Amino acid sequence: MLSTIPRKILRFIQYILVLLFIIFEELVWETFAKPIYEWVKELNILQQLQTKLVGVNRYIILILFVLLFVVEEIAGIFAGLLFVKGLILLGILVYMLRIPIVGFTFWLFHATESKLLSFEWFKWIYTLIVRFFDWVKSRDIYKKVIQIKASIKENIKIYKQRYLSGNGKIVSDLKKLYHILKSRFKEAQDQ
Repeated sequence: MLSTIPRKILRFIQYILVLLFIIFEELVWETFAKPIYEWVKELNILQQLQTKLVGVNRYIILILFVLLFVVEEIAGIFAGLLFVKGLILLGILVYMLRIPIVGFTFWLFHATESKLLSFEWFKWIYTLIVRFFDWVKSRDIYKKVIQIKASIKENIKIYKQRYLSGNGKIVSDLKKLYHILKSRFKEAQDQ
């Protein structure tokens, strides 16, 4: 019996970690941060900055990266505290303001990855994080949730095509209703 209790506790922790990862990846990253990151990395001024970063000392890049990372993490914690205090709208605002900083931080990492990974301790931490993400993605619960998500997306796509497209049933019914109401309104005006 004792061996099943630790196993259940570990499984529960695993579910929590996977759930948090899915919430972050699917809701925050895919919905908000990734589009901002894509937009940031396409900015012409950042492309020019990227060429200038080649000549910058790796310690300066590390300090800039760590400062940005700390600021965005503090903003995330602050947003969480605002949520806990019941200041939901302010918490959302702070969290949304954090997202461009996250996008820029991701851009800076990718633009200077070789310099940042030249620090052994940084490379070690980065490797641990990548392994953790790989571990989460290898869990059965993660795979099941991703399958459910794909199924939901497919069903939404089918629903939109079937009912909400220009030739869909709802749209055609609304058009018919509009024409009926229009003709009746015209008849009422003629009388």
